[in-house]
Amino acid sequence: MDPERQHAMQFSFVQGCLSRFYRAYGRWAARRPNTVLCSSLAIVLLLCLGLIRFEVETRPEK
Repeated sequence: MDPERQHAMQFSFVQGCLSRFYRAYGRWAARRPNTVLCSSLAIVLLLCLGLIRFEVETRPEK
């Protein structure tokens, strides 16, 4: 039996699914680094837009 396949049999069903998902995602990200970096930056910038409406509360009685 192939050692890699034998090692894969030790995982539970959920661990196997997660392992396959993250392996595929890692390959996808490695093939498209610019897409990953630009989309990550875009998400961070969109989330930072909330800081525009940020106000410090100075009245403790409120």
